[in-house]
Amino acid sequence: MKYSVLIHESKLNDEKLEVLQKIAPLFIDDPNCSQIVIGCDNEAIMKLSSRPISKSMFVPMERFNYMALFRGLKAVKEEIVLVIRLNETFNKEEVEKTLEALSKYPAISNKDIIQGFDTRLLMFSLQVAIEMNFAINSYGDVVKLADTPIQYI
Repeated sequence: MKYSVLIHESKLNDEKLEVLQKIAPLFIDDPNCSQIVIGCDNEAIMKLSSRPISKSMFVPMERFNYMALFRGLKAVKEEIVLVIRLNETFNKEEVEKTLEALSKYPAISNKDIIQGFDTRLLMFSLQVAIEMNFAINSYGDVVKLADTPIQYI
């Protein structure tokens, strides 16, 4: 199953950059991962540009959170997207477990380390949230608005 990875971090401090460097090979070496989209501020983009990561593209964050979420999602090209936070590292088995669950259900949360979504569901839900002017802070918030519960594994 082909998928994209989406990282949404407003501030990529040195600690989070270190986590990114540790987990990036999981996705770079996976032939099913077609891209790594990193949404972050301009300062982080400059830091990351000096140490390029294969398969990655950078998306500048917006001042308004819903626009930052929209811009990041718009860059995703696969129908399946894994949304990860750079709070802690994880292993290949966690990624595979999440992808397996996504083959059966469109919204998955793996211990809040990795979330997986059908990209079309996420885009539709985000559009509804923006049109209704809901306060949203994460892609998980967006999916809940579409009356699609997140399946926890």
